[in-house]
Amino acid sequence: MEPVTIFAAVSASWRVNGNRSALTYHAGTQATEYTHAELQAIVHKLRSALWASGLRPGDRAALLSENRPEWAIADLACQSLGIVTIPIYPTIPQIQVEHILNDCMASIAFGSTKEQVAKLVQSKPNCSTLKHIIGLDVSDSTDSDAWSDLLGTADSCDKSPNDFDLL
Repeated sequence: MEPVTIFAAVSASWRVNGNRSALTYHAGTQATEYTHAELQAIVHKLRSALWASGLRPGDRAALLSENRPEWAIADLACQSLGIVTIPIYPTIPQIQVEHILNDCMASIAFGSTKEQVAKLVQSKPNCSTLKHIIGLDVSDSTDSDAWSDLLGTADSCDKSPNDFDLL
């Protein structure tokens, strides 16, 4: 059976390719690689964390970030739950970020850097649906959480990895 969604195609690739390289990124001169198995594990962990945070199919997640591994991981985890992802170009001003967050009715927003998280935090008081702000680097604000903290909530998920395949 051919995959019918992007996430189904990626999942099929994970099963076939296991320990082969799936994603490589450079931070300065240092190259870091995720294998298909490692990428699958972190996407599944984030999916569990999003579920434990109360996100459900049909919710919306904004991604205010430059190109980086966490962007792809967040997008895949959201897709696997039926959460709609809304990419937001990182150079737009805060007032436009706020407009997009309101227009799409985002429940969660991921910001790549302190600057991007600040735009989200400034927007939150005027965005009634925005419940969670996640900083991909670190969170310096009481109004946002760090990526690593969100991943830490995966253990409180009431579903096993196979349960998500039924969504």
